[in-house]
Amino acid sequence: MSAATRLALFGTALALVFVASFTAAGALVPQAVVTRWEHQGQTPHSPASTTSHQHGGSER
Repeated sequence: MSAATRLALFGTALALVFVASFTAAGALVPQAVVTRWEHQGQTPHSPASTTSHQHGGSER
């Protein structure tokens, strides 16, 4: 089997796995979970530290 044939088969298999995963996620994940996840992604995150750090020299 040539390299081009192998790459084509791999690409086709990869696309099929992606489509199957996308379809399964749409069928198995409840809409309430999606809505909650989207809402959490829109909330602003507070920074871990509000102090400014001076960077200089070598930090290792």
